Amino acid sequence: MTKYTVATYIQAFIAAALTFSAAATAAAGGPDLANLDIGQWLAVIGAALISGGAVFKTPGVTTPATPPAAPADNKVVTTIEEIAEAAAQVLGNVKPKA
Repeated sequence: MTKYTVATYIQAFIAAALTFSAAATAAAGGPDLANLDIGQWLAVIGAALISGGAVFKTPGVTTPATPPAAPADNKVVTTIEEIAEAAAQVLGNVKPKA
């Protein structure tokens, strides 16, 4: 069983509260919640529970670490260095105007 921190519980509560208020307002078509029927209230409560519970979801598959440098990255760096060297050969010791 994974142990969760207090911050995780707070995040779950905030997610549920925000979803509850947003879903209730959307279902009512405005801030007056008096015209919601039982089905709409159950949908609002369900959305809030799912949103709050999603905070506790742990990924089932771990993602591998990013490789240190892909071959394309090395080619881009090499190309930039070659352009800089060619520009230095063509321009020589030209200093930009300050």
